[in-house]
Amino acid sequence: MADVGRVDRILVGVGSALRTFLREPVQLAVLLALPVIVIEGYGYAMTAFPEFPFVRTNVETIGRLSGAIYASAFLPGVIGLFQVISAVQADERLRLCGYDRFELFLVRLATVTAVSLAVAAVSLAVLARTVTVEAPVIAFGALAAAALAYGLIGMLVGAALPRALEGSLVLVFLVDADDF
Repeated sequence: MADVGRVDRILVGVGSALRTFLREPVQLAVLLALPVIVIEGYGYAMTAFPEFPFVRTNVETIGRLSGAIYASAFLPGVIGLFQVISAVQADERLRLCGYDRFELFLVRLATVTAVSLAVAAVSLAVLARTVTVEAPVIAFGALAAAALAYGLIGMLVGAALPRALEGSLVLVFLVDADDF
């Protein structure tokens, strides 16, 4: 019976975190706009480069693919970062309500996972508008894996650097270096 109570508390925590995320119009706008801006921006930026003689895909498509990976990685990374940074006071209140540290970790992890899947879906939808995606399930899996990996990296960065500016800069550097 204790496990049912634990699952209920985790579901309540995840629901609360997702509602908090969705209540913020700026966050919702970023979730929907960032993939469009990054994917199309990377595609357009790559048109300044000549075609690569050893690559069959045109540079605009390469830019869009790179933008999809970046968008899928960066937003969940930032969400993971802020899940940890902003959670200190909320976690203390939840601990008073009976949550243990493992449950709080699972709430943060499940929230980052949900956001990662949503960002991967939006990024794939934006990419598919202009690029033929031959294996959408595999493409979604790759974008979701990048999103989840950076969501977890964001959580780690937030634990190591619990300040928003420094953590965000480290995360931007990591995603940029990886995307490059």
